[in-house]
Amino acid sequence: MHRVYFLSQFVFCIAMFIPAQTSAADNPASPRVAPRKILFDTDPGGDDIFALLWLQSLARQGHAEIVAVTTVAGNVDGRHTFANACRTLALGGFADVEVGRGTDTAHQAADKP
Repeated sequence: MHRVYFLSQFVFCIAMFIPAQTSAADNPASPRVAPRKILFDTDPGGDDIFALLWLQSLARQGHAEIVAVTTVAGNVDGRHTFANACRTLALGGFADVEVGRGTDTAHQAADKP
């Protein structure tokens, strides 16, 4: 349930940056809005892959520009999240997007006394 909540937060945050004008063809009198540049920080072990695919769809439609993707350990270790992000980008035709690899272990909250 927490993952669905966080994914919906991400979708909402990205949706806030999508311009209301979808294309100049829809309204020739209005100027085209430049796509928002996105740096996507993720741990694509499963659920985040769908968010990355959705982001690629937005980029293909001209609503976003994927500048880079950074990965960290989360659902799976960092080695796998990096590979998953690279494969997902390649699958969507975005193999040229830079992917940065972060920590190999998930962050653990410190025990509180």
